[in-house]
Parts: sequence; C-alpha cells; structure tokens
Amino acid sequence: MDAAPGELKITFTPADAQVTLAKAGATATKVSNGGTLSLSAGSYTLTAKIADFTRSATVEVTAGQSRSLDLSLGPSGMSKWDDPAGWKQEKGSFDHKGGDFVMYGVSPASGTFIFSAMLRKGHGLQWVLNCIDVNNYVLFQMDDNNFYRTVVRNGQKGDETKVPRKGDKKSFRTLQIRVGPNEITHEIRQGESWVVLDRWTQPGSNLSLGKFGFYIPGNDQVALSSFGHYVDLNTR
Repeated sequence: MDAAPGELKITFTPADAQVTLAKAGATATKVSNGGTLSLSAGSYTLTAKIADFTRSATVEVTAGQSRSLDLSLGPSGMSKWDDPAGWKQEKGSFDHKGGDFVMYGVSPASGTFIFSAMLRKGHGLQWVLNCIDVNNYVLFQMDDNNFYRTVVRNGQKGDETKVPRKGDKKSFRTLQIRVGPNEITHEIRQGESWVVLDRWTQPGSNLSLGKFGFYIPGNDQVALSSFGHYVDLNTR
C-alpha cells in the first residue's frame, strides 16, 4: 500500500510574496497563501521571493500528518533600531550624526541585512556585527581603497583582514550581509549582480550572537537608505 500523503498549509505575509515548493527532481509548485497542499512524504525545498531577495529552506513532510507554517517574509526596517529617532529623514535617506555604537535592536542578528549606505562626513564607513558590548564585536570598514575586518575582544584589536576594493566613500554602496551562527558573508552590488567581498568563519563561535549596528564616532555622519533585515525562514 502507498503511504498516506501529508498535508501542509502555508500562510505568509506580505501576500504578494512569491512562494514555491519543490521536491528533488520535480518541478516547483506555486504555493497559494493559506491553501492546503496534499504531498507525498519526504523533503521539500521551500523558496520565498520578495522584491529581488530570495531565500530557501527545507521542509519535511510526514506521511499521514498535517502541519501549518506561518511565514513572515517582509523585512524589518528603520523602526527596529534601538533609537529610531536618531535617524533623521533626509531626501531619500536617513542620516545619523555621531553616537558611536548605533545599534539595530534585534539579537541575535541572524538573517540577511540589505542596505545602501554612504559616509557624509568622516574617514570611512564602519559597522559592527557579533556585538556583545562596546569591548567585544567584529568591526567592518570601507574607505576609498579597501574593505577591512577586525575582531575586537575585551577591548583589544586582533589581526586585521584587508581586501582591496576601489570605491568612492562619498557615494552610496549597496551591501548584502548574510549572518549565520558559523559564517558572515558580505556582498556588494555591482551592476545587476552581487560580488562577494568577504566570507568569514570562526570555529567554536556563534557569529550571530549580539547585535548589528554602525560605528559613527565623533561628528561622523552616515546616510542609510533601503534598509531591510530579512529573518531566516522558520520551517521547523
């Protein structure tokens, strides 16, 4: 006898997201929001696309069992910063002057950050991840010539990694940062594609712990636009 199918109901927001489900070797099926699918048992790849951002996760279907998934696919924006009022809306962007560690209020900072940023005043664009406190974080920087990564632990800077990357610090750069427990990957928009700047792993550490934020010392000023934080798909 064939095993009884499993049932999977998938609800998602926003409603205009494009969601598909596919078993290995089979054509992907478009998922209707709130609809129930009758599926043979096994592993499926769930893919969700919103705007030009796509993410995927594995979904397990068990014979004879019903389950529901409620997915929040839209990005969190400027309202999730620790002090949203610190960002002053300008023409097409939000500007922040000084403040040192200007933190985004979500911890752990797993998922994908996508934004365009420009240094209006200062020597280089600076941001942090894995920020536990002001003495423990990973510092990332960009100036006209290079991309830098520096680990700071107990207030002491470790070895600096430098990647040559020409650019104008007075123009917007669009970055995509994927943060997982074992890896942080930085990509920069180049034309219609993404180019990897840095892929970093550190065994024995959870790199998604702590917060993401910008480091804006003194009178430095940063402009930020199209900011979004996409959480990973929760299909468990």
